[in-house]
Amino acid sequence: MVLEAREVAIVIHECVDEMIPIVANITFNLYQCRLKEVGQAEHLKVALMEDGIDYRGSVRDAGSSTSIPGQCTS
Repeated sequence: MVLEAREVAIVIHECVDEMIPIVANITFNLYQCRLKEVGQAEHLKVALMEDGIDYRGSVRDAGSSTSIPGQCTS
């Protein structure tokens, strides 16, 4: 029983590790979308690069199952 619980915990941990960059990328995509509307999108990219954050520039790049209704198109 303890071994099964440990295996479940490991699977959950791995899934969370995979989700973190996807969620971050979706969030950054939403920010970029709104910043693009006011002509400031490049500031987000520069700030993220300066902080060493890997922003892929599009929700579609984050994973095949990620989508946001009404997302901006590049």
